[in-house]
Amino acid sequence: WDLQYITGHGDSGHSYFERNKSQRFSTQFSFDHQFTENSSLTIKNSISSFNRKIAIPDYLFDGKQWSTYSEIAYNTRRKESEWVIGLNVYTDDFKEHPADSFPKRNYHQTTVGGFIQNTWKVNNWLQLETGLRGDYVVDYGFALLPRASALVKFSPKLTSRVGGGLGYKTPTIFTEETERIQFQSVLPISATSNKLERSYGTNFDLNYRSSFLSGKLRFSINQLFFFTRITDPLVPN
Repeated sequence: WDLQYITGHGDSGHSYFERNKSQRFSTQFSFDHQFTENSSLTIKNSISSFNRKIAIPDYLFDGKQWSTYSEIAYNTRRKESEWVIGLNVYTDDFKEHPADSFPKRNYHQTTVGGFIQNTWKVNNWLQLETGLRGDYVVDYGFALLPRASALVKFSPKLTSRVGGGLGYKTPTIFTEETERIQFQSVLPISATSNKLERSYGTNFDLNYRSSFLSGKLRFSINQLFFFTRITDPLVPN
């Protein structure tokens, strides 16, 4: 805001303002059913609504976004191993309210996925976590996402984790770069000219935790190293 404009003394040289108004509403639902001591079923759902208006001189961005997430997962546990198998559906819908003749950035995205993951306690000092999920993103295709990690306990105070996997990101107009320009002149997302941003990465960390004064003082330190490689990066136009 221009302070002179705020005080009601604006003129041609002091007329800039930026008004940002948003409203959020969300719900969450969770259902758990225990079949046996070692097996259970979980159903989750969340719905989110986001209304937003950004106004500056001679420009208005006004839109509403609805997103939903639903998941069903089966969990089974044994003494040294745990399995989780599930399915999920994610939807994202955005509608822009007309304010000028610029092409609207309306879109609807639906993602259907399945996953399986395992945690295996090999022994007292090694634990392995592996997983595989597949997502089908309507208009953008299928993504297969394996991942794996290992947790090593050198001592009760010193542990280390190493892992890696694949990832992706769907095209969107909502980025830090477009936020800075209030989405002015940002073109709509098109499935014919855009595709999934794909990535792979690895990470390694060291964790040390200790306590002093009979547990009254706790101390911890973490050092993390990671590498990420992105292909087909999403660049605003």
